[in-house]
Amino acid sequence: MTQQMLFEMQRPCFNCPFSKRPHAIRGLGKERATEISESIAAGATFPCHKTTFEDENGARIIHPNEQMCAGAMIVCEKTQGPNQAMILARMLGWWGGRVDTKSPVVDSWDEFIEVQTEEAEQCPKSSSMCRPRAK
Repeated sequence: MTQQMLFEMQRPCFNCPFSKRPHAIRGLGKERATEISESIAAGATFPCHKTTFEDENGARIIHPNEQMCAGAMIVCEKTQGPNQAMILARMLGWWGGRVDTKSPVVDSWDEFIEVQTEEAEQCPKSSSMCRPRAK
């Protein structure tokens, strides 16, 4: 089996959308935030935005250096324990089973949806995603 995603991150990146920090990416909106949280909770992987790339048409390019989002893994640990992808990665030796649960990320999927929805209402309609919030 070929590994499609790395599970090396233990802490969320600077502007992780799951972070409680003021510079976190916000504005995904209720629909997208719900889709993300439901898929992760159901066992899917979710790549850290800093490790993904897009082609000229905006389609995601899958490459061997993509990392599972540490923020998403921490929310899993806080709410339900490791999801199916995390368990499989640990069984196959791809993940050591550690994340920094003291990192300032949201405490639940509902909180993630709430902060993404609140901020989306403040985003310009022309923007598909707000960037880090100004302090």
